[in-house]
Amino acid sequence: MDEGAEGASRELQFRATLAEYEDCREEIKIRIQERTRHTEIFLTGIPTIFGVALTTGELMITSFAAPFALLIGIIIRGTYFYTDGLAKYIKEVVEKKVWQLTGSPATVTLSRGPWTPPSWLSWESYYSDLLAPENRPDRRKVLYVSIALVQLLSALGLGYGMYLRTGEIAFLALAFLVYSVVWLTLTKIYCSGLWIRK
Repeated sequence: MDEGAEGASRELQFRATLAEYEDCREEIKIRIQERTRHTEIFLTGIPTIFGVALTTGELMITSFAAPFALLIGIIIRGTYFYTDGLAKYIKEVVEKKVWQLTGSPATVTLSRGPWTPPSWLSWESYYSDLLAPENRPDRRKVLYVSIALVQLLSALGLGYGMYLRTGEIAFLALAFLVYSVVWLTLTKIYCSGLWIRK
């Protein structure tokens, strides 16, 4: 193959790699927007359920908060499956293709010291190597703790609502215990990822 044909082939490969990168980044943006929308639904839906329960005096309505929180949490976690997978693909495949086509970029000096990007296209490597470990709170753990708290409050509301209806303290304890055990167990399964493919 002559030099001109080889150069044209490399240019086509580079364009295809950039198109692949743009497709992956666009999908990541879509999933982040989806996550944001469902987080907003979580943050408005839970207070609404508890607000209706408190204003109407029907505390048993709080029992709807537990399945609602878990369902929205499952949807939110699903978005991480896509964004994490695509980011890993960009870092491990696309950035290496760019490096093979363009050569290694120069070392850059950052506030924490010198860093050599793996390729000219290296946002995912920069993010995972330098930004994520120290500066990012683990949002998934915050989500899991929030869901667990909703489960407990939901169980407490159900138990207290049953107590107000029957006057029997045993119903409060029984409802709280059974409801919290069921929903916290489901939340534990969800948080450990046993029913979601990673």
